Amino acid sequence: MEGLLLGGYTPDKIDDSAIDSIRGQLSVLLYLAEAIKDNSPAKYSDIEQFQQLRKGLFSSLETLDKALTSKNPEAISKSIKMLKPPYAKLFVNFG
Repeated sequence: MEGLLLGGYTPDKIDDSAIDSIRGQLSVLLYLAEAIKDNSPAKYSDIEQFQQLRKGLFSSLETLDKALTSKNPEAISKSIKMLKPPYAKLFVNFG
């Protein structure tokens, strides 16, 4: 994620090459999100806050995927900026 956040992906720097790079990094983030879902402790399945935060995580990744599909530089840049809060909240609250 840090590569995306520090990559300087402002709308004026997002071209087809950048989109390909972002899509590759998104694939890694999706893999990690699936690992969180598949390997979280069983006790978390009953915790509403965990479920909501996990849903927010997947939602942020889906939003970036949709922005990449649209090839809209403004939407892509905005979506990248919105990735960290869901990950951070999940980590701070559940490790």
